[in-house]
Formats: sequence, structure tokens, C-alpha cells
Amino acid sequence: MDKIIFFLAAVLLLTCNTGYAKSFNAPQLELIADAKRQGEQVILTITGRTAQSFHLYSVVPQGEFGPKPTRLILKPSDLHRFGELSESKPKLMFDQALGESYLIHQGDFWVSQTFDKKASTEVIQGYLFYQLCDNLICLTPIKQPFEARIR
Repeated sequence: MDKIIFFLAAVLLLTCNTGYAKSFNAPQLELIADAKRQGEQVILTITGRTAQSFHLYSVVPQGEFGPKPTRLILKPSDLHRFGELSESKPKLMFDQALGESYLIHQGDFWVSQTFDKKASTEVIQGYLFYQLCDNLICLTPIKQPFEARIR
């Protein structure tokens, strides 16, 4: 009898997990990249929107065992970063998946980086590195590519 109960519980668990995993097949984050010249500087801004039930983490590292911060990774170019990566104001949320409170972005957000050299290139290419989570599970971290023509 115990074996039958164990088997049924395992089947139910696998069925629930499979159904839950299928909900992650659709893209969960939309990104728009924009780059503008301002004097001798170039300002790159990545604007994003998470799906309603998902969030991603701030660019600020959040402890030794906290989630991976959102980062901007550039493909090689002649641009040199000026200052730190900035972001829209994150909110503090208790993350049930990780059991701690963390700074997150949910819904609309942006990250921005200023570069201190007038670029000879006309296009900035790179990746936004982030991890999407809901309050039950975190997805594998992603490097989503972007491209922004400097104007």
C-alpha cells in the first residue's frame, strides 16, 4: 500500500512540475536598447518589462549567497565605462523562492551605463545578464543579446 501511495505522489509531483515548466516556454522579458551621444559621452539605456508574475534582481550585489545581480556585458568595442551601472529604483521584496528579502524589478525597469569616450563605432552590442524568478522558482540565468545604434 505504501508503494502505491509513493508512486501516485511521484506521478502527481511530476505532472504538476511538467505543467508548471510549460508556462516558462514563452519569453518572459522584453528589452529595448537605446544609445545617445551627449558631448564626449555615450549613454546606453536598456529598458525592459517583466511578465506580471516575474521579477529580476537589482544590479546591486545582495550578499554572499544572494541572487546573481543583473549585469550589462558588452561585446568588445572602443567604449570605456564611466561610473557604475545605474538602474530604475528597485523595490524590496520578500522572495519566497530564496527565503530572503531582495531588491528586485518587476514590470517596467531600466538600466543605464555612461561611457567616457566618444565612440568611433556606431553600434553597441552586448548582453543583459539577468535571472527571472517568481515567488516559487527561479529560472536559469540568461544572457539576452541587444544592439543599439548610437544616435
